[in-house]
Amino acid sequence: MTTTRAQSRLASAPFRFGYGSPALDLAVTLRRRGSTPIELLAKPEDGERWLQAAGLVSGSIRLDGSALEELRGLRDAIYRIGRAAVAGLAPPASDVRLINAAARLSADAPQLGGDWTVKAPRARQFDAALGTIARAAIALFGDERQRALLRSCEQDDCAGLFLDRSRGERRRWCSMSRCGSRAKVAAFRQRQKDAQR
Repeated sequence: MTTTRAQSRLASAPFRFGYGSPALDLAVTLRRRGSTPIELLAKPEDGERWLQAAGLVSGSIRLDGSALEELRGLRDAIYRIGRAAVAGLAPPASDVRLINAAARLSADAPQLGGDWTVKAPRARQFDAALGTIARAAIALFGDERQRALLRSCEQDDCAGLFLDRSRGERRRWCSMSRCGSRAKVAAFRQRQKDAQR
């Protein structure tokens, strides 16, 4: 696949957050799913940057190709479950299993020592981050009210997921400044084109 200048610029753009859940923030790291997808987690360093920007790891973290695949696998499972929820369908069983397995990954759980000291074993930061994201996805999808607020962006080439907490719950785009603006410009151009006929 040939990468256009616009795709290269978009792929190097900063990550976006604020979609209503860390799980949805991860889901949008594959942009423009409705047209030519743009992978923002193309290499392990991208995954490292995203985990740091999301505040899910402290300090530096090093991922390898396998860890990146785990992160992208969780992302895609979250996206497919979200799309099923928006469509009113049952979640794909394999994706449910994947999210449940990730949620069980180790977290820093305090342990009582024989000398009355409390020790906090350090979980692998990556496992703890995946577990946090998966638990956020479970909290979102397992709550009927939250699930009812889940939307898919109406911009044709986006298809990103977000929680609609707007007054009246009639939000149409994941971001008014990006997708909403593009949709309005496209509609304006179409009206001008129609008027010229």
